[in-house]
Amino acid sequence: RESNPDQYKDDYFLERLEHSTHASRNDYASGIKRYLSYFSKEQLLIVDYRQLSLHPKETIEQICCFLGLSREESLQFVDTLDEDVLSKRVNAANTSNYKIRLSLRKKMEQHLNPCVIKFNRLLEELGYDWKI
Repeated sequence: RESNPDQYKDDYFLERLEHSTHASRNDYASGIKRYLSYFSKEQLLIVDYRQLSLHPKETIEQICCFLGLSREESLQFVDTLDEDVLSKRVNAANTSNYKIRLSLRKKMEQHLNPCVIKFNRLLEELGYDWKI
């Protein structure tokens, strides 16, 4: 049964965001830096989800080439993918009747902003031309 988030104050959600379990999940830059302590940046591909959503075939082709397939093999593979498969959101969250209220959204964005800045700096250091 779905609970109504309007029954809870903003602080309820912010306290959960601050918990170490969630804090570590939100800090992508630290996780990637740990990975980079074992592997070179050439062994890492960070994909912008927005590009995957907007240009799935091109992004999958990029991933295939990164994994070592030739451009021709990558294109052949991508051409086998059905448009329905490419546009399907497999792990999409359940649709909710509730939206994040503006006051909470602003507080969450403010709380997560240091992680965003840190991640964007890392993307730039690694030579990526996009940001979150």
